[in-house]
Amino acid sequence: MNPTKNDNSIYDRFEANSVEIRSLLSRCLRNWYLFVLLGIVAFASAWLFLQSQVPEYSISSRILIQEDQKNRLVSGPVFGNNANLFSENLAINNEVEVLKSRRLLKQIVDELQLNVRYYTIERFVDEEVFKSPPIKIRFLDSAKFFYNKQFFIEKLSTGRFEAKIFDVDQSNGSLVALDTLVASFGRVSSINDLKFVVEQNLEFEKEIKVQVLDPLSLAISLSRKLSIEPIIQSEVLDVSLSDNIPFRAVIVLNKLIDVYNKQVLENKNQSTRNTIDFIDERLLLITQELNEVEGELETFKRDNDVPFELSQNAQQFLDRAIVTDDRISEIELQQGLLDGVRKRLDEAEAVDNSLLAVDLTIDGSKPTILEEYNDLINLRNEITVSATASNPQVVAIDSQISRAKQSLKSWLAFKISDLESKKVFLVEKKYPISSRIDAIPRFEREMLQIIRQQVIKEELFTFLLQKREENALKLASEVNNARIINDPVFDRKLSPNKPRTYIIFMLLGLGIPLVGMIIFEYYDNYIESREDILSVVDVPFLGEIPLANKDYNPVTLVNRKSIVSEMFRMVRTNLKYLNNGKLPKSILITSSFSGEGKTFVAVNIAASIAYSGKKVVLLGFDLRKPRLSEYLANHKPSNKGISNFLVNPEQELSELIHQHKDLKEFYFIESGPIPPNPYELIVGDHTAKFFEELHSRFDVVVVDSAPIGLVADAFGLKDYVDTSIFVTRFNSTSKANLGIISDVIENHKLPKLAVILNGYKKRLGSRNLTGYSYKYSYGFGYYDDYRTNWWERLKQKAGFSK
Repeated sequence: MNPTKNDNSIYDRFEANSVEIRSLLSRCLRNWYLFVLLGIVAFASAWLFLQSQVPEYSISSRILIQEDQKNRLVSGPVFGNNANLFSENLAINNEVEVLKSRRLLKQIVDELQLNVRYYTIERFVDEEVFKSPPIKIRFLDSAKFFYNKQFFIEKLSTGRFEAKIFDVDQSNGSLVALDTLVASFGRVSSINDLKFVVEQNLEFEKEIKVQVLDPLSLAISLSRKLSIEPIIQSEVLDVSLSDNIPFRAVIVLNKLIDVYNKQVLENKNQSTRNTIDFIDERLLLITQELNEVEGELETFKRDNDVPFELSQNAQQFLDRAIVTDDRISEIELQQGLLDGVRKRLDEAEAVDNSLLAVDLTIDGSKPTILEEYNDLINLRNEITVSATASNPQVVAIDSQISRAKQSLKSWLAFKISDLESKKVFLVEKKYPISSRIDAIPRFEREMLQIIRQQVIKEELFTFLLQKREENALKLASEVNNARIINDPVFDRKLSPNKPRTYIIFMLLGLGIPLVGMIIFEYYDNYIESREDILSVVDVPFLGEIPLANKDYNPVTLVNRKSIVSEMFRMVRTNLKYLNNGKLPKSILITSSFSGEGKTFVAVNIAASIAYSGKKVVLLGFDLRKPRLSEYLANHKPSNKGISNFLVNPEQELSELIHQHKDLKEFYFIESGPIPPNPYELIVGDHTAKFFEELHSRFDVVVVDSAPIGLVADAFGLKDYVDTSIFVTRFNSTSKANLGIISDVIENHKLPKLAVILNGYKKRLGSRNLTGYSYKYSYGFGYYDDYRTNWWERLKQKAGFSK
């Protein structure tokens, strides 16, 4: 299948773009020395960066949060059909927030004294010492004054040290000196009347830096570094902590579980402790009453000489009365307990975090409504550790607490009223028994009443002791909420990531310059190679002239073995090939604009031809801006030249011609006075006579003309020359200026036009127009005028020299 015209067009564009891209990359990568240097710098920068970084490690552990039914009290009316799912998520999320709470972490910081850091001074970054610091500071007063301050402690002699105290400027991190003191280890020192003690644990030689941090700020930082993730469909938490010292992270995680369990147990036992406290108060009162009754019985027996045994009839009445009194006392005790709960509830605010005594037995059973109320209070207290009162969960719990409180008040009123009714009934039932007891002889009856009160008090005392022991046993049997199932272990190194750091620095160090070069090369519109010229115009190319030293003397050095001299010999040879094996009789040299090295090339071509044995004359035909004398050493500029002859053909030509002092075959004629009408003077009638006389005296005439990109002076000489040379300059001549060459060739404005690239700066080893490399062809001492030292050669290879 033959490709269509459109397919060929697409293929041609793709091929052109591919060639352009390959050429663009080739130009960018030709300065590989620069990329090697940048790679070394990037690698060294990455190494220095890594040395200045504090490593960060991850320590991980797993803990089991045991199920607690109190966290499942969220009812359906509040959250609808998803109450069970919500309560399960709520329970585990509440524990996560408690574990990450600032209050809990600050307690850890305070107990472990994590806010006091010890460092040894190192070259790149100070190394923190945690496990066995050489010294330890104990603050006898509040350490708040020392927060965010640094101590630099240097050991002076046996038992003494010098401490320099600095404050840290929060705006820029600089240190501001505060005080300096000399003291002894283990002795009390003071600053601003604040006392502290510096104790020496180990021998040390280097200066020790001590940094005191704000515990609250450190707790906030720990909260950010602490990661707690629930494992799906379980009550297991995946806990990890990042720190630059793995041992410290292990201690912190273990301490976290310990402090958390203590806090949870404290919350669980608060209601039990309240019950014990209430029973202790009642026991104290009953003990006093029992002592009084026993003392009264003893006094009665001693004063009245009453026998110790009662009659059988009195004993029966006494037993019946005691049973009734026991029941009445039990009711009164229950009334007292319920009345105490009601008073505590009435004194509380709308939503209170106070727990109520729950170990009560009313009518042979424990009231579950009290336990539910306390569970709601505990749940709210846990949520508010990390949530505000406006949190939806807190609002929902508050609503439940409010309803539970109203229900509890109604239940308390009902039970107290019910107990009062029962008490009245028992009192009425007791009346006949009391009447029968009254019929017993007086002394026996009085003693019977005292004994009855004693028995009641003893049974009540025994009952309270039993309840106290039951609550004490419950207090001791509470278990921890959290249990470590995987001990804290080293997980991985978080930072710095050495491979990634090196890759990033290498990408930045090499990628940014490469992208910059690609952009620069893409938008660079200046000629940098022979290919840049030939890709625009089809014109004979004579050679690439390397950049010469500033002190280069074309006439005196052109015969030496140098790259510049050899390239001009090659230009001379190529001129012969351009003219069928012979040197042209006359050569015109021009350029697009001033500063491209036109006169430099003209002088060197003329000198090279003169060294070949030909008698050559160089004409300074740039009548507007003559610079020929600047390139001829030891020659004093003359005030006579070509313009004199063109104005007055009677001028003796021999008076205008100068012979170079060091090269006898090399002659030149300067421009002379600058005329007001250079072009009219050049195209005048006397120019032909001028060239006729020169051709009769010299083998070759080299014409240094004006730039054709600015003026048309050179076009006026086209009838007097055989060959034209257009000079371009490396990284100076714009590719757009090559359109001048196309115009000259198409309109035959100059004869046999050829091009030279001047000031060429390309690395050694690149190919010239003959196909051979400079390094191979001219590797035997040809670099004396091209690059005189290694630094210049390096800059040339890197593309920095101009």
